[in-house]
Amino acid sequence: MTVIVTSPSSSTKSYIETRSPPPSPEQFKPGDIAISLSLIEGDHYSKITQADYIAHLRGTSITNHIESATKINNRLVNWVKTKILSSGDVNKRATNFRRFVLTAEECRKLQNFSSMSAIVAALQSVPQLMLTRESKLTKSEKQLLRQLEGILSPHGDHRAYREALQSNKSPVAIPWLAVHLRSLQNFYDRSRVTTVIDQRPLINFSRCARLLERIDEVRRYRAPRDSELMPPDKRRGSCAGGGGGASAALAWVKTGLDGSPSVISREQFDARVSALAEDERQMRERRELELRSLGFDTVPRHRKSSAGSPTVRSPATRMVSMDSRLLPRI
Repeated sequence: MTVIVTSPSSSTKSYIETRSPPPSPEQFKPGDIAISLSLIEGDHYSKITQADYIAHLRGTSITNHIESATKINNRLVNWVKTKILSSGDVNKRATNFRRFVLTAEECRKLQNFSSMSAIVAALQSVPQLMLTRESKLTKSEKQLLRQLEGILSPHGDHRAYREALQSNKSPVAIPWLAVHLRSLQNFYDRSRVTTVIDQRPLINFSRCARLLERIDEVRRYRAPRDSELMPPDKRRGSCAGGGGGASAALAWVKTGLDGSPSVISREQFDARVSALAEDERQMRERRELELRSLGFDTVPRHRKSSAGSPTVRSPATRMVSMDSRLLPRI
């Protein structure tokens, strides 16, 4: 067996190549995944300067710092979607869904609102998959998901999010950048560039001062340092598989984000969700999950193949199989 290992900080898309199955969310604790996301997104956020914000508002670009931070956040949304939808097995989907709910909560605890918002947005994108969303969640975890979704509510100019951010006494946080960029853009577009004094148009310095104040409201937060998130005792021993811990989780998360697109095909995504939703609807009608828990064989007769005869599959099942091959390319 050939094994190639590189540093977790390497830009390569694959940190390990083996004949063994690739790592999955079940191998890592939600806390370790959240730490990894905080390290990655925090690195992008910390590079954004005051000049970057002003250039962004003007529609120019002196660096790609804001673009890079936005792109990695979009990749996170699509990575979570792919991890949930890639399996045709409802139990695996539900397990991954629950894992990311817990990861989003760990991100909230770390004041990483950027990753939290991306994960919750991905979880909200599959409301039709009721078995995926609910079959593995406990009552308290369902309540937790509702609370996380409440933080993302746009009501009152994202009042719930702003209150959650401001309630933090520490300046250590990774803000939900999209909300702040939108607010800055609204102020920039609506405020006057000039002011008239004694019938003469003058530069509106008051506008400039208020704009800088609003930018500093975002920049007052700093991303957590590596040593704060991954002290030596956190770098090992916390991987469920028995090795690697947070360092292995960081390499796995980075590889996943590097391989995820920043934009996906909406048509393909909707087709995949619709196919899985139909499959879950049939499972609910047959009460498959309840029967499985009692030890019954729940495979429908039309799916069993006898000797010498091909297996007959329903249209929904065929669509799921087809989309399983297509999904990694979205």
